[in-house]
Amino acid sequence: MQNAQYKNSVSLLISLSMAQNDIYRVLIIGGGPVGLLLGCLLRDQDVNVTMVEKRSETTRTRRVKLSGQILLSNVITNGIHLFSEKQMEERQKAIDSMKLELSGTITSWLEVCTSIQTIQETLKKYYISSGGTILVGDQYDFSKNLGSLQYYSNTFIIDCTGYHSVLSNHIQPNNRISLLVEYVLICSFIFDDRYECNELCKYYKNRRTQKYRVIPSIDDTYIMKERQTYVTGLITIDENLFQQMCEIKPLTYNYLKEYQHEIYNDLDKFLDNLSDENTSKVRYDTMELIVLPLQAYCAKKLTHSVYDNNLNQHWILMGDAAMGGPYFQSISVGFESAIYFAYIFQHMQGNVQQMLTKYDNYVEKLWLKLQIHSKNIQHNKQILQALCAHDQHAVLNIITIY
Repeated sequence: MQNAQYKNSVSLLISLSMAQNDIYRVLIIGGGPVGLLLGCLLRDQDVNVTMVEKRSETTRTRRVKLSGQILLSNVITNGIHLFSEKQMEERQKAIDSMKLELSGTITSWLEVCTSIQTIQETLKKYYISSGGTILVGDQYDFSKNLGSLQYYSNTFIIDCTGYHSVLSNHIQPNNRISLLVEYVLICSFIFDDRYECNELCKYYKNRRTQKYRVIPSIDDTYIMKERQTYVTGLITIDENLFQQMCEIKPLTYNYLKEYQHEIYNDLDKFLDNLSDENTSKVRYDTMELIVLPLQAYCAKKLTHSVYDNNLNQHWILMGDAAMGGPYFQSISVGFESAIYFAYIFQHMQGNVQQMLTKYDNYVEKLWLKLQIHSKNIQHNKQILQALCAHDQHAVLNIITIY
């Protein structure tokens, strides 16, 4: 009896090992920026990739500033080395292994404001031209029909569906650690002049504001071959105000003028300071307002293997399905995850579990990097708020000396 059980166990291990060596199919759920980049990287390796997306059209007007660290191998966060030497070596090889056309495209998006729609359209074109397949339609909404995954045997299934992840809670119930950083009103618009801003400038642009400081992230951009600046400003608000403004559709500058006098007055002072009281340079027709809860979150468990019914599937969370961060850093971290995963996928040599462990460990370090960076931004914002209010006592309570 024991011999029979032993033979069955050995037979199962051998069959799983053989199946793992044969697994080179990838299903990517979600055709956003991270899913598309991963698809491009894998297609450059001639991997059999299928991408599914429930939405037939996406019109995303928001812009993001991708971090320059995406293509830097020696990643240091505030002087802290988070990655092991082996991880740094693999990170460098992953970056070096990218095709020049793709790495050049990503390089052109670093440290400047870029439309998410532009990023998606560019990556989609690259992915399709390399032979990638995208299946579109409501039937590919696996959140409604998870059972459809049974048709994908011997497959890596990469969940890039964002915050409302399809697989996260199926990997582990309540599979998310979520931390609220703050509630913000985000105001973006085009400024008809070149404007470069540092921390001292942000302080002076908020002079005369009474309660609501506008903290701008500034980047130059070219529109219609004219030099203009795309400005995104963050205004910290409380939860009650956030809940109230969530109900307003659409949220406009005129609404602030009529119903939110304190915010409107301080924003108006900021715009006066920004333009040296020549507010004709402010393109009010391009102004967009949105309220958001800025959260930092990550999945407790990122990978999961399914051997039921001879499926031999391996589920992986990536992008916002795995983690998200405030201050628009999520896509940058998702890109870093995709570049690293594509490299270790190419070099796994049939050892799937080792590859998944590597991915888990690497993304954990990315999460720590994201946390440190987010906390640093929040801390500096609090100092700036106190300085603008001429509250020396608050500044001394915020800073730590020795």
